[in-house]
Parts: sequence; C-alpha cells; structure tokens
Amino acid sequence: MARWLHDNGKNYDRRALVLPYKGDLNWGGKHPQSYVANKNVGSRKGKHGESGGPVLAFVPDLEILERAIRLADRQVIGVVEHAPGHMEGWAAATKALNFVTRERHPGVPAEIHETLNDLERAGYNGYHRDREPFFAHGYFGPIDKLMEAGYTYEFVASYLLALGSFASRVGEHLKRIYVPREKRRKISKRYGG
Repeated sequence: MARWLHDNGKNYDRRALVLPYKGDLNWGGKHPQSYVANKNVGSRKGKHGESGGPVLAFVPDLEILERAIRLADRQVIGVVEHAPGHMEGWAAATKALNFVTRERHPGVPAEIHETLNDLERAGYNGYHRDREPFFAHGYFGPIDKLMEAGYTYEFVASYLLALGSFASRVGEHLKRIYVPREKRRKISKRYGG
C-alpha cells in the first residue's frame, strides 16, 4: 500500500500515519515502521500529525478515520482494517480500491446514497434529539429505509464520515437510535409527541 500511496499521492515526503495508539506500531511489523520514517504520526492521545501528503489510517475506528480524512486534505488515503468490512461504508462512499481484490468498491445505489445524504443533513446538530418530533422525523425516515435495505450502523456511520460528518456526531447517539422502531425511545409529550 505504501508503494501505491507513493505513486498516487503528492508530496510523499510529507506522508502521515494515523493510528489509535502509537504502541500499535509495534505489532504492525516493519511496514508501518518504514512508512513513518519521517515521524509524521498521529494518534488518539498524541499529536494529530501534519497535513500535506498521503495518509495511511492503520486499523482505524471512526475517530481515527475522521482524523485521517481531515489530515489528508484531499490527498489519497489508505486504510488498513482490523477486520474486513469494518470501514465498508467509507469504502462505498469513496469507491475505494481494495488491495486484496484489486477492484474498486461499486458504491451504493443512487436511492441509498440520497437516503444517506438525507440522514447526514438531518444530523447537522447531532442525533441526540430523537425525542423531539421534528428531529425524530428527519432521523427515522432515512434510518428505516437503510435498515430495511440491510445496512448496518457501522456501514452507515463510516459512510456519513465520508460525506463530511464528524465522528462525535455519528458515534454513540447515532448508534443508540439506529435500532428497529420497537426499540426506540418514545417521542416526548413535552415536544408534542
């Protein structure tokens, strides 16, 4: 992947690695170590890294993927998943190249893309106001369509990151409401529910 980032990115000497914890470099073998010979490493508790070159996100969660996206600043990003499919939504949104299959992700159907955009817009102020009728309507219409089509919370959350959402916005609050209707909190009577 480092070779691909070198060949397809700009300013390779300013490349960056983003990973959950710097200690994760120890189990990654020599490849991540050589990629960060320039010492441009960002982690959850450490510095964020410096932008300007291609970015490699090593076993990211939503927060680390968001950092990688922002750090890349329109440069190429490589993602090494811990488990296959963990960042499938991001891969679909960006039509990412899979290094195992050598094929680009086909993306999602146009109707699903529009539904994901609707959900991203509805969550402009977060997804914590699910008891208020106005916000509940904006959240649950798209969520119902996505769940009916078989899309998981993990897929949706990483797709929304690619659309520009923040990890804090698509984290626990979205996870709490991305459930079947019968498991949702009731709309408060205080808000007209």
